[in-house]
Amino acid sequence: MARNVNARELALEILLSVTRDGEYVHIALRNVLEKHQFLEKKERAFITRVTEGTLERMVEIDYIINQYSTVKVNRMKPVIRTIIRSAVYQMKYMDSVPDSAVCKERL
Repeated sequence: MARNVNARELALEILLSVTRDGEYVHIALRNVLEKHQFLEKKERAFITRVTEGTLERMVEIDYIINQYSTVKVNRMKPVIRTIIRSAVYQMKYMDSVPDSAVCKERL
């Protein structure tokens, strides 16, 4: 049985648990990865890196977003803010991810 799970959606779920709900990152990450044990090692590593990297660089990422967005980070809806933060992290710090993949994935 093939399972259709998007790694970026899982990273979003973890980031929202941490930033919006106040959950500790290591607990949120562990819970999601345990729930999705069938994921390949590469996908699990991607989720971990995006999650931890986005949180680690959040102040810098928010500064970058505020430089280009007419809506400031603190005024954005939590889901939108989190998606944009993780996208900026992937574009700036993850050379292995093409910029186009951050916005649109092939199905």
